[in-house]
Amino acid sequence: MRKKASEFLSLDRMLLQIVQRWMFLPLLIIWIATIGVAGYFFMQMIIHNQQRVVYSMTRMVEQNLDNGVRILEAAARAAENSAPNDAAVFIESTWEANKYFDAIYRLNNNSKIVLMVPYNTMYIGLDMSNMPDFKDSGQNGVYISKPFISLRTGCPTVYLVRRLSDGGCMVGELNLSFFQLAVTGNSSVLEGNSIFIVDESGSLIAHSQLDLVRQQINMSQLEIFRKGLKGDAADIYEYTGTMYLGNAAKIPRVGWVIVDQAPILVLIRPYIITFTIFILAMVLIWLALVWSFRKQLQQNVAAPLVQLSHSTNALAAGNYSKVSELVSRPSSFVELDKVADDFLSMSSTLEMRQAALLEAQEELETRVDQRTADLSKANLSLSSEITERKCIEEQLKQKNQELIKAYAELENAQAQVIYQEKMASVGQIAAAVAHEIRNPLTTVRGYLQLMSRKNIYQDNKEQLTLMIEEIDRANAIIREYLFLSREKVANRTSQSLNTIIEWLLPLIQAAANEANVAIKLELAKMQNLLLDENEIRQLMLNLVRNSIDAMPLGGEVVIRTLQKENCGVLVISDQGSGIPPKVLSKLGTPFITTKDTGTGLGLPMCYQIAERHKAKIEIETSTAGTTFSISFPCLP
Repeated sequence: MRKKASEFLSLDRMLLQIVQRWMFLPLLIIWIATIGVAGYFFMQMIIHNQQRVVYSMTRMVEQNLDNGVRILEAAARAAENSAPNDAAVFIESTWEANKYFDAIYRLNNNSKIVLMVPYNTMYIGLDMSNMPDFKDSGQNGVYISKPFISLRTGCPTVYLVRRLSDGGCMVGELNLSFFQLAVTGNSSVLEGNSIFIVDESGSLIAHSQLDLVRQQINMSQLEIFRKGLKGDAADIYEYTGTMYLGNAAKIPRVGWVIVDQAPILVLIRPYIITFTIFILAMVLIWLALVWSFRKQLQQNVAAPLVQLSHSTNALAAGNYSKVSELVSRPSSFVELDKVADDFLSMSSTLEMRQAALLEAQEELETRVDQRTADLSKANLSLSSEITERKCIEEQLKQKNQELIKAYAELENAQAQVIYQEKMASVGQIAAAVAHEIRNPLTTVRGYLQLMSRKNIYQDNKEQLTLMIEEIDRANAIIREYLFLSREKVANRTSQSLNTIIEWLLPLIQAAANEANVAIKLELAKMQNLLLDENEIRQLMLNLVRNSIDAMPLGGEVVIRTLQKENCGVLVISDQGSGIPPKVLSKLGTPFITTKDTGTGLGLPMCYQIAERHKAKIEIETSTAGTTFSISFPCLP
């Protein structure tokens, strides 16, 4: 199927897609990759510069501490190997020559100052034993104390302590203000950049902002500081709501950490500006190329094709005279010249064929008119046949429905015939048994009763009683057979179902008490029904006995009556284990029973009574119990 004109792409859109797909997107990917690689190397360069500054500051601090240690070692050796006066002169000359320490102290073995350079009488004899730095100093080497703010100078200061062989100490008070000068000198001109030195607890020793040092700001919360305590580290972290790039190095001798940090936004700002300008320039160049390419395509390709389209429309309209006027000869592309020549040739060919088609059309129209007349006649005949078929189909549907109904009635009749045949068989058996067995049984029972009254048979009285009971049971079975075989018309009169139930209640209660079963009555107010009282009693007794027998361990039998719109309902429920499915489908058939001593004639008798009363028996059974519902039609 040919697409609509609106579904095709124009040359401008096609060019834009080509440029986007094959020029702009690859270039954009290359630009992004270039920016990423350049950004990576740019960040590496910044990290390298920070590391270089940090390592330079580390070497400067270590060098200054080493100089102080060497000077103090020289003063200590002079104090140990010279007379006190000579040692004082040597220490003073050493201090004057280097000017490295703010002061040098000589402490005796009681930690009292006995010599001080430069000399100050107010410090001579001062007890320094309460200073923890002097207590913690070792016996060998120079101990460097924790930094503190000197009360005399107000600058960060450390004590360099050297134990002497006589138990005293040589102490140099080293001013760390030159670290501040080094930090300030190495600080970058970048906004927010800072270099600082902190001790192992995070307190500032030197910072590019001197006020922070004087305020004794603690920097232990910085992530870069915590990593710097473990060794050299570089990290990106957040501090006071700003992302920083920092490098840290640890001075092993004293545990101090030197940090160089700068805001990431400030670091990458020149990089962002540079690459933004680069991308804008590339986009402008790309747009200029697209505009130039599009203009050339419009002049040399699109315009000739539009002219060719107009000629095609004229050709489609059958205006062959304007085709040659509209077709121009573009000179830019050989392919378009070839298309124009082919178009003119096609136009002349179509003109000749159109004349031939007109002649053929006239002949075809004549034939079509004749064929149409023939088809009209055939159509009338076909319509008549279709109408007849529809009538036949409707008749077939009606016959099919009648057959289905007749088949259902036949099945019901067949079931009734089978049931009547079974009942006839039972009747024949009952007639034969009643005449052939009942009289002998009556005679035997009479003799057994006579024998049980004689003293000679008193030892066998229990056996005689048992035989009489078994004969009575056989007579009861014969009576049930005779009841089933007897064709009887129910003598129905207007009766109260609740009254019949209440009259039977003592008999039912007695049978239930023997089986340890409770009887519960739920009798609703009902209108009178057409009932045969004797048969209804027989029906209830049979159903209640079945319910009692279904609960050998005891339970409850519920007898209810309900008044519905068109019928009165008798409901008998038990709490037995239910009727097995294979027996449920055969209920009402003679000799079908679930009881070991049952005859299978009680329920068939109930079904016959219900049938004579035009009542309907419904059964609901489960493992929780069985419910029989007998619906009797109401009086008209």
